[in-house]
Amino acid sequence: MARGDSKNIVKNTVMLLIMNMAKLVFPLFTLPYLTRILTTNLYGSVSYVKAVMEKMSSQNAGIA
Repeated sequence: MARGDSKNIVKNTVMLLIMNMAKLVFPLFTLPYLTRILTTNLYGSVSYVKAVMEKMSSQNAGIA
């Protein structure tokens, strides 16, 4: 493996870790804001529709 390849692997790994951490932390900041703006009932409806859409798209992809 060339030296440049190992630098790319380290860089890509770090970026992947940052992205995964952001996926965990971002909802912690947005959830209180969204429930305040949308109200809890409307946010629940939005979450339900998103869950149904995700289930339907996973079934279309052949995932049970």
